[in-house]
Amino acid sequence: MSQFACSADGRRIKGSASTAYVALVNGSYSSRAKKRFCEEHGVAFRFLCDDLAQLVWIDEQSQIDEATEIVTCYRCGKDATYTLFLDLFLRGEPSRAFRARYCDTHVGDVSQKVSVEP
Repeated sequence: MSQFACSADGRRIKGSASTAYVALVNGSYSSRAKKRFCEEHGVAFRFLCDDLAQLVWIDEQSQIDEATEIVTCYRCGKDATYTLFLDLFLRGEPSRAFRARYCDTHVGDVSQKVSVEP
């Protein structure tokens, strides 16, 4: 049994926890959070990641090509000022990294869903 509570429901996690690192960055400003999940809520957070951002790599062999980094909002295509980083470590699965850019209009909704301040 884990000594940590699930970030989704506050209950103590049975077994190993899944972990997510969330960061919302705008220039030199960043808001970060570490979340721990039970198995059920870890999977639910993975589906949220799929909705909010693009999976950029699955294993250590792959790399992000910085030259082709997206600079437009993931929702509307306008110029983006915020970058969302979601790194997910589900129990028993390979790590996943998600990235997306957001404009000032859409960053509020996204930050609320992942519980970090814009």
